[in-house]
Amino acid sequence: MAYDNLLQQALELHQSGELDKAEVIYRQIMETAPENTQVMHFLAMIAVAKGAFEVAIDLLYKAIAKDKKVAPYHFNLAMALQGKGFYKEAADEYKTALKLDSSFAPEAYNNIANIYKQKGDFKAAAKAYKDAIKADEKAFYAYNGLGLLLREEGNNAEAMEYFRMASDIAPQVPDSLANLATSLRMEERYTEALAYYDQALEYADAMAAARIYNSKGITLELIGKESEAMNAYQKAISSDAGFADPYAHAGSIFLSQGKLKDAEEMLRKAISLDAYLEDAFVNLGVVLYKSGLYMEAMENYRQAILLNPKNPEVCNNLAIAVHTTGDLQEAAGLCFNVIAIDAKFAPVHNTLANILNDMFPKDKDTAIEIAKAWLKHVPDNPIAKHTLASFTKDKKLTKASKDYVRELFDGFADTFDAHLEGLDYCVPDLFAQKLQSTGKMYDKVLDLGSGTGLSGKAIRPFAKHLTGVDISEKMLAKAENTRLYDDLQNAEINAYLATKQNAFDLIIAGDVMEYFGDLAQTLALMHEALKANGTVLFTTEENAEADTYEIKPYGRFAHGEEYLRRVLGNAGFKNPEISKVVLRKENYEDVAGLMIYAQK
Repeated sequence: MAYDNLLQQALELHQSGELDKAEVIYRQIMETAPENTQVMHFLAMIAVAKGAFEVAIDLLYKAIAKDKKVAPYHFNLAMALQGKGFYKEAADEYKTALKLDSSFAPEAYNNIANIYKQKGDFKAAAKAYKDAIKADEKAFYAYNGLGLLLREEGNNAEAMEYFRMASDIAPQVPDSLANLATSLRMEERYTEALAYYDQALEYADAMAAARIYNSKGITLELIGKESEAMNAYQKAISSDAGFADPYAHAGSIFLSQGKLKDAEEMLRKAISLDAYLEDAFVNLGVVLYKSGLYMEAMENYRQAILLNPKNPEVCNNLAIAVHTTGDLQEAAGLCFNVIAIDAKFAPVHNTLANILNDMFPKDKDTAIEIAKAWLKHVPDNPIAKHTLASFTKDKKLTKASKDYVRELFDGFADTFDAHLEGLDYCVPDLFAQKLQSTGKMYDKVLDLGSGTGLSGKAIRPFAKHLTGVDISEKMLAKAENTRLYDDLQNAEINAYLATKQNAFDLIIAGDVMEYFGDLAQTLALMHEALKANGTVLFTTEENAEADTYEIKPYGRFAHGEEYLRRVLGNAGFKNPEISKVVLRKENYEDVAGLMIYAQK
C-alpha cells in the first residue's frame, strides 16, 4: 500500500479512537521512513493519550531535533513533560509553542495555569487562566480551571460564577456542571446540587459518570438519604469498576449500619484499587476493631498514619486499639503523639484517661508520672486535672468540675449506650422496679444527668411530665432523638436546681452522685425543688472502706451509707431507704452501689 494511503488509514483510525490499530500502521510507516517527524508526532500523541509519557518525550525530542519550528511538536512535548511531572520544562515548551503559533494560546495558557496551581503558585495560576480566557473568551476549560482554583482558595461564591460561565459556553460538557454542583453542596444547597449532578450525568461518559454518581452519593448522605446514596455509589461502581472512591463510601455506610462483613469487603476493594485512600484504611481499622481483630485494625490505622501523620483521629484510634491489646505504655505514648498534633482534640483526653485508669492498679507510680506529664502539656485540660487529682486523692477535690463532666460525656455520647450495655448496666431497671413497687404515678418528674435517656426510658411509664437535665449537649441530642422527654435542659445540675422551688414530685439521678463528693449542697437543692412529700431516687457507688465520701482512682466518688443518712437528714429528707445494689460490671466484677429512696 502506498505511503499516503497508509498514513490516511492510520489518521482515520487515530481520529476514531482506535489507537492501537493506528499505532501499528504508524510503526509500519516508520520502518520504511524512520526520519518522518510527522509520524513521530502522531505516535507521540498516542503515547500521551495512553499515559506513556517517556515514549512520547523521546519521540518528540527526536522530531524537534529535526524541525524546531513546528508548534504542535512543542505543545505535545509540553503535555508529555507535564504528565511526567517535569513542570518547568513543560512550561518552557508551552511558551515556545505560543511563540511559533498564537492559536495555541488558550490551551497553552490553561495548561501553564495548571502547572502553576500544581506548584502552589495560585496568583500566577489565576493570571494564566485569565490569559487563556483573554485569548479565547469561549475557552470553557479555563473558566472551569479558574473556578476550581478560586474554590480551593476558599472563594466559593466567585468560583460558582466561573462554573456557570463555563457551562453556559459548553452546556454539554459535564465537568463544569458537576463542579458547580459540588460548590452548591459546599454551601449546603443540596437540592440545587443534586439537580446539577443529574444534569451533568446526561452528558457524561462512563468514567465521568462514575465520579459524578460518587459526588451525588456524598450529597445524598449529607441529607440523610443513605439508601439513595448507596444506590448512587453502586451506579458509580457499575460505570467504572476501577474507581476506588464509591467502594470506600459504600463501606462507610455499611459500617454505620453495623454490617461489618459488607463494610470490610467494600473497604478492602477500595484499598486494592487505591492504596492512598486514608479514610478507607481508617474505616477498615474500625471494622476490624469492632470484629475483635485488634492486630489487623492496628495495621490499618498505622497505614492511615503513614498517609497522613497529622491526623489526630487516626492516631487516637490506634491508641485505643493498642490499649485493647494490653500495651498500656505504647497506647499512652500514642496519645501524647495526638496531643502534640492537636492538644484540643477532645477524644484523646478520654482515651488517655481510660488507659491510665487501667494502668493505675498495676503500676501506680508510672500512671501518676504519666498523668503529671499530661497535665504539664495541657495545664488547663479538665480531664487531665481530674485524673491526676483522683490518682493522688487530692483532698481539695469535693466534686468533679463542670468542665470535666461536660468533656467526659461529650466524648462518650456516641458510644455511651453500647458501652453500658456491655457492662450489664442495672440502674434503669432498679429505678423501674422501685417505682413499680410504690404503685404511684408522678405528675412532674425530673431526671438529673439524663444523659442519652437510658433512665428516662425506664421511668417514663410513671411520669405524666418528664424533664431531663444534662451538662453535655451531645448527650442531650441523643436524648432528644428518643422523644421520651417533655422538656430537656442543658445545664449544670446545681445551677438548674437553684432555679426551681416546689416544682417536682419525683427527682431521679442515676449514676450522677458519683461526680459529686460532698452531697450537702446538691441534696439541699433537691429538697427545695421538690413539692411537699416529693421523692428523691438516686444511686451512687458504695464506699465500704470509710463512713464518708472518697474520690476513687478511676475518677468517680463513692459514698458511705452513714454519710448518706447524715447528709439526707441535714437536707430535710425523712426515713431514707438505702439498699445495697449492683450497679454494673467492670472487668467482669460487680460494682457495689447504694440506691437511695427518700421523701421530703
